[in-house]
Parts: sequence; C-alpha cells; structure tokens
Amino acid sequence: MRQRIIICSTHYNNLPSIQQVSFNGLLSYLPKLIHYQLVFLSILLATLTSFSQQYSYAHYSTKDGLAGSTVHGIAQDKDGFLWFATETGLSRFDGTHFQNYTRADGLPSNEIFGVFVDSKNRTWFTSFQNAICYYWKGKIYNQQNDPVLKKLNFTAIVSSLAENSQGEILIGCNSINEHYVLKNDTDIVKLSGTHFDITHGIPTFYAGVVLLPKTVRALVKENDSYYPPHNKTKYILARGAYLFRRGNGTNPSDSAFYFPANNQPGYSFWLSAEIRHIEYLDDSTLAMMRYNSGGVTLFNLHKRQFIATYLPEYTVHTAFKDIEGCIWFSTKEAGVFRLNNPTFKNSVFYNKKSPLGVLSIQKMNDGIYVGTEHSQYWKLKPIQTDEGLNCWYDPVKVNADMGFLNKERYKQLINYSSSNFFRFAFKNQQSIKTLFTFNDTLLISSSLDASLFHLPSRRKIRQLHNGRTTTAYKHDNTYYIGTLNGLYAITENGKKVFLGDENPLFKSRISSFAEDNNGILWVATYDAGVIGYRNGKIIANITQRNGNLSSDICRCIFISGNILWVGTEKGLNKVDITSGRYTTTEKFTANDGLGSDIINTVYADGNMIYVGTPNGLTYFEQDKVPKHSICYIRLNGISVSGIKQDPNKNHIVLENKDNNIRFEFSGISFLSSGDITYRYRLLGLNNEWRTIKENTLNYPLLPSGRYTLQLQAINKFNDPSDVLNYSFEIKKSLQEKPWFIASLYIIASIIIWIALQWRIRQIREKEKAKRTINQKIARLEQMALRAQMNPHFIFNCLNSIQHYIIKQDVKGANFYLTQFADLVRKTLENSAKINVPLSEEISYLSHYLELERLQLANRFEYVIDAEIENKDQIMIPNMVIQPYIENAVKHGVSQLKEGGLIKLTFSYDSNQNVLECIVEDNGAGITYMREKQRQEKNTHLSKGMSITSSRIEILNQLYPGDEFISVQVSDAHENVSECGTRITLRFPLNNLVNS
Repeated sequence: MRQRIIICSTHYNNLPSIQQVSFNGLLSYLPKLIHYQLVFLSILLATLTSFSQQYSYAHYSTKDGLAGSTVHGIAQDKDGFLWFATETGLSRFDGTHFQNYTRADGLPSNEIFGVFVDSKNRTWFTSFQNAICYYWKGKIYNQQNDPVLKKLNFTAIVSSLAENSQGEILIGCNSINEHYVLKNDTDIVKLSGTHFDITHGIPTFYAGVVLLPKTVRALVKENDSYYPPHNKTKYILARGAYLFRRGNGTNPSDSAFYFPANNQPGYSFWLSAEIRHIEYLDDSTLAMMRYNSGGVTLFNLHKRQFIATYLPEYTVHTAFKDIEGCIWFSTKEAGVFRLNNPTFKNSVFYNKKSPLGVLSIQKMNDGIYVGTEHSQYWKLKPIQTDEGLNCWYDPVKVNADMGFLNKERYKQLINYSSSNFFRFAFKNQQSIKTLFTFNDTLLISSSLDASLFHLPSRRKIRQLHNGRTTTAYKHDNTYYIGTLNGLYAITENGKKVFLGDENPLFKSRISSFAEDNNGILWVATYDAGVIGYRNGKIIANITQRNGNLSSDICRCIFISGNILWVGTEKGLNKVDITSGRYTTTEKFTANDGLGSDIINTVYADGNMIYVGTPNGLTYFEQDKVPKHSICYIRLNGISVSGIKQDPNKNHIVLENKDNNIRFEFSGISFLSSGDITYRYRLLGLNNEWRTIKENTLNYPLLPSGRYTLQLQAINKFNDPSDVLNYSFEIKKSLQEKPWFIASLYIIASIIIWIALQWRIRQIREKEKAKRTINQKIARLEQMALRAQMNPHFIFNCLNSIQHYIIKQDVKGANFYLTQFADLVRKTLENSAKINVPLSEEISYLSHYLELERLQLANRFEYVIDAEIENKDQIMIPNMVIQPYIENAVKHGVSQLKEGGLIKLTFSYDSNQNVLECIVEDNGAGITYMREKQRQEKNTHLSKGMSITSSRIEILNQLYPGDEFISVQVSDAHENVSECGTRITLRFPLNNLVNS
C-alpha cells in the first residue's frame, strides 16, 4: 500500500546569492556552503526533541507495485504515463497502478539505467548490458527484433539519450569516442568531434561528453577570466549551460558550470565533491544530487540561490517535474517519492523521541494554540521567510493548566474536539473530552459525565449527565450531550430527552458540534455523517452518499462562514452549507500533504487552515491548493476470451464465439492520487452512462452487433477527460446471418407450402370423395324421384286409356296406347340418365303434350319454339320441365272448354351460357288460382311439383357453382284481368354440358 512519508527539511534562503564569482572565489565558496549546511544540521538536531518542520511526500515502493526499490531514472510520455527505470525491471505508472516489464517482455536486462521519451512518443531505455531498446504502441523493440537497432554494437555503457530538431536521436556512451546518431529511423551514424544540437532531452551532466564546434569553443575562450584554456578541456552543452571539465574529467570536483545571461556576463561555479550529478528540473531550476545521503538541493538560476533541500536522509538518483508540476525523486533502495504541494507545511511535536498527535487547535488573542497528547500545549510563532505568507511556524511550549484559563483566555476557548491536554484537579481520574465556555461557566464532557463548572471558584455547579460522554454543547438554552449511544437534549429546568427516540440518526455515536450563523446546530456522528438540526427538526444529513463526504465517520467539524470543515478518518472535507446545497466542494488527504488521513481537529483562520492529525500539525493556505489538474483517459489493454488484443487498433472485428471481452484503462491525474472516477457506456448495448471506480470493464457474453465503448475519467477536482471512443464488432453467428435466415425462411416456406399442398390435397380428396358420395346419393335420389314420377305419369296415362275404353273408342284408345307406349319407351331409356340432350327432351315433351291433348279431347293446342343450334350438345336435367307442363295442362288449359294454348319456348343466352325455358298457358292465371285455393282452403300441393322442387335442390347441390337452376312462376300478363300463367326455368349450361 502506498505510504506517506514526512522528511525533515532545511532552508537555504539565508545563503548569499551566487553571482559573478571567479573560479578561485568559487573554490573558496565551497567550504562556506559546507559550513552553512553543518550549521543548519546542528540546529535541526538540536530541535528534534521538541518539533521538526517538514515537507510531505507520497511514497511508492515495491509494496505498491513498483518493480524495484532502487530507481535510476524517471520520464513521462505524451500519454501522461510516468516511467521508472529500476534495478529489477521497468515500471509504467498512471497515478494509481503500476505495470511492470522485464526481460520476458523484451528488455535486454532487468537492470534499467536510463529512460527517455522522444518526440514520436517512443520511450527509450538504457541498461547496464551495453544495450538499448524502446517501447512503442504496446511493444518493446530491442536489438534483436528491430533491424535498425541491430546495427548497433556498443563497447561501452549507454549513458545518455537526446534528440535534435530534425528528430534524430543521439545515443551517448560513457566513452568519448563512442556516440551514435539514429537518422530518419533507418540509419546509424557514429558521431565523432561534431556538434549535436540538442533540442529535446537533457543528458545528465555526469554522463557522456558531447563535443562542441570550434565556434563555441572560441566563444568560451574570449572570457579567459572565467575559464583558462586547456588542451584537455571538454565541454557539455545543455539548455544553454556549459559544463567544463579539466584533466580527464573523471572527478566531479574537476567540473564547473557556466551560465550565460542574455548576452551579459554570466556566472559560473565549481561542483562540490559531494555532488553526484546535476539535472535541469525546469528552465529555471537545477537539481543537484549528492553521492550519498543528503538528498537533492534545488538551485534557482534566476535568483542565483539555493531554494530548498528535499529528502536529506536518502540518496536521490534523479529529480523530475511532470506535466502537472509535481516533483518526483528516484532514490537508492527507497523507491520513488512525490513532493506534495509545498503549500502544505507540517510540524511534528515530540515527547523525547515519540511523536505526539495533535488533539486541539484554538485561536486566541495572542495567536494560534495547539494541544497535543500527553497534556502538552504549544503556541505557534510565525517564522518570516522569503516565501511570504506561506511561512513556517515555530511552536513554543506553554503551560496549559487551570492557571492558564484564569488569564482571561477561557473567553476565547471554544473547542469541540478532544481536549484531554488540560489538567484539572479531579478526585477521580478522568479523561477530558471537550470543553465549552460561556460567561463564567465551563461545560466539560469527560469519560465519567457531563458537568457545569464555575470557573472563578473552580467548583462543580451541576451534573447534567452521568456516564461516559464524548462531547457537549449549549445551544438555545439547551444542553446537548453526545455519547457513544446517541444524543441527549437537556433543558435549563433539567428535562432530559433522548433524541434517538425521535430520529434513528441520533442513535449514532456523537463526536462534535458546531453552530452556524443561521442558528443550525451541526452534529458530527461516527457512522451517519453530519446532521443539521434546528427547531427540533433535522434539516440536512450530509453523508458520503448524499453530500460526497470522504467517509460517514466524522471525527470533528468547524464552521467558517458558509463553509463547514469536516474531519473524517479518510481526510478533510470542505462542505458548502449554503441553504439548499449541503455538498462537499473540496477534499484533502495525506496525498495532498496532510500529516494523516485521520483528522482529530480542524481550525480555519481566514485563508489559513490548521489540521491536527495523529502525525502532528498541518497548515496550508487554501487558495494556493490546486483547484484543477489534468485528466487523461487511456486504453491500456483489451482481452478477448483471455487473448490480448492490440488496443491501438481503432476497430476490431471478432468472431461470434469471441464475445467475452475485457477492457483495461487508466485515468491519469497524479495530483488526484488515485481518486479517479470513470463514466462509461457501451453504445449498441445500453445508452445510459454508468459510474465505477475500478479501471476494468468486463463483458462476458455480448450478443453479435456493432458496439462503441465510450470512456471518460473524472479526477478529484471534477475535471473530466476527453471521451475515449473504441469501436468493435462481433460477427453474427451462422443462425443470425442474412443468407442463413433467408434460407431458413425459404426452407420453412417450402415445408409449409408442401404441408399446405398436402393438406389441401387431403381436403380436396376428402371433398371429392364426399362429393362423389353425395353425387351418388343425389343420383340415387334422382332415380328415386323419377321412379316416383314415372308411376304418377303412368297412372295418369292409364286413366286416359281407361277413358277411351269406357267410351268404346277403339281407334282413339289404340292411337293413345301407341303414343303412350312410345312415351314409356323413351321414359325407360332416359330413366338412368340425370341429364339428356335438349333435342331428346323436346321430343319427349312433344309426345307428352300430344297425349295430354288427346286426353282432353283436343281442347288445347301446343307450340314448341326451339330455334337453337346444337340441340344435341346441350344437356338439361331429365324430366324437370315435364311436371311444369303437366301443371299447365291440369290447372290451366283443362279448365277451358275450348281454345286452350300451351306454348313452350327455348332460348340460349350466349353471354351467360344459360338455357332459358318458358312454359306459358292461357288458363285462369296463377294469381286467380292461388286466391281460389285460399278461399276454398285448399292447401294441397301437387305431388309432381313437390318432387320437382326437391330434384332442383338436389341438382343444385350436385353441380355447385356460381349459377343455379332457377324457377320463376308469374302471370302471363302484367294486367291481372288477362288470363294465363308463365313459368320461366333457367339452366346454367356450365354445370350441365357433357354431364
């Protein structure tokens, strides 16, 4: 787990500025520098028994995932990642997680010495194996797998890397005769005695030597007072500064710097033997690393003075400033340190050698007072420095007993956090928790009770609560007593109410009180956040979920205007308590510079914030704390079914079975110290944004389709990154492909068609069989009906023959019998037929009419009109017309004494293919006959007509179609007074031809 380390530091602000001094003067200056350091060191050692002033650092080691404890170099690529070269591998850091690389990933050696990022965002690495390699787009290219790097064959250790404006890479070795230039990424040229114009990347000044052109050498020689010429002089150029070496240049003390100053006489100085090497931290600052412990000292080129020393107890290999302005230090055997914001100052108080936690902070008339463990009390004395308001404090120990309170200071003593540094002469030993003063009364909460004390007489006035209390406060003439089990309210008259019965929130452990200008009593709890209480009602509950607190375990609170400072066990929160807001606007943790994330007490004095932690006192100016920072989002890796994919591809297409996808990404914001939130959505699956804290996403069973993953990082300052878009596609399965689906539809359609055809054929066969049976039944019925008609007709004919015999008309009887025989013969011939040709039907009907005329003694005449071609091909039902002719004879012309007429007319409608037959007589008429039957109440229906109607119904069933055989009976004339009946029969020939 990442650690936070506080290291004792000293200042060099009082050292004389180093300006234009001769080299002889520089030689004499070195002992003074050492003298000042020894003086400060002795002062520091003398004060360690009481306090120490410190910077704070974020510390990263192998426990956090760093590859090795000894770190040689640091660089930052254009994606924002930090790279650390260690003795046991290479580490890439996003501010939260480390990703390590070793020889198994392509490094020539696990012991990496240098790291450098060029303008193409390639990260180069050097090792102690006389080898070089670089990382680019997820892969390490070395002298085995890169054809250009194969051309290199080093005999010395590669010690420096740099780049010029043309993008050429300088590879410098620790041998003066072995320097190479990589040109156009294709050619390797050995550099010897030529100038290389460095524009990117600064070799450390103790690395290989880069030779300068003669013009520069002559320029330096014009200032003989600064450096006498020497045949063995060597020069190194970096950002306009020259490093001179005399002799063989192997000893750092043989080196000196010359810094030009805008065409004015510059300044120079010799290096101390303690200096390991020097690097540019930025354009105005040099970082000087020492050989052994002693840390790193910064030198400001503009002010020409030393400004600070960091990590004096460690051996620092290199210093680096990242794009956010954070300063990083690599060390020997201690990992990496990041300097927290320098505005955060820390003071640690000691009791002998044990550090003391800060429990209380108050501001009184004469300054800021700090209470620590072991009942010790301190007053902060400002130390004015060149840093102005961002100053250090010198704590002075004071006596904080009852006598201290008697000096009118109790009027300013209002403390709502632990205050057990006060000593009171109680009979029973008890631990003081909080003190609250009003008028001349002191309200004390302790481990035994909560009581009121009269300060002038130092006597207990009244016990408010018996039992362990955590804090106490008076608000609107009501005493509020906090306990481990909840909150009690006690009125002036002694009425005691447990507020936990009114609201469960007040059943939590109570830790602190504060009152704002609106009369709201703010109550800090140990598991329910902070509660706002006024007029017997809860008006706000600020929690981790509802208010964005670091934690719901709130240890202390402090009101400053509309700001509520909340100290938790996970850092300090700045909460806006303007009505209706009640939300956290800023958070501060140990990663920002606090002594600890556990906050015991907090005090705000205008812009200056004082925080007490178990590790001492932290104070900072809040307007100098960064409010914004960079925020990048980077896609680190993609795994498909456990197999890694190239995240640099803009679009990938996956097989349908490869639908188990894992994304790894990083939100980069080093000032956020890992406090990164991620928003994401997968377009094509869900359009809603979701939020997570983890840096991985898993989609184990994605359906086929096109997707776009959208990712966004949000740092602790609520600064969002750009939205990262990554598109991919999962192919459709065989069952989902259009041709397969179309094939299925076609096959299904064919199967359904075949099934339907089979079913239709079955139905048709059943219908055909049913129709065949029905036809057989109909034929049988027709035959039965005809069998009924034949006897009826024969009976009528025999009656006629009998009539002739009775009258002894032998000739008439003989003629009638001949006609009858011929008619019977035709009837017998057609008895098995349902349909007969029209010609035969006309012949049959003419014989029948002749017999009927003879029977009625020629009282009527008949006419048959059939001007139709192809009579032999037109088929009509057998014996359907005959009953209607019989009816015309019996009920029509038989009623006449003479002059009867029956007219039979056949016509053919070629458009409708219908044969029409009209039977017309000149009898009494159908209307007259029906009226007569009604008056005589004669409901007898002719047997022949009944049989004929049934036959027509059966024939219509036998030959179903759109047209049916129809019969229409009407008067022959529209004028009812005229006699006659007309019967019209229509035969659709479509059903009858060839039947």
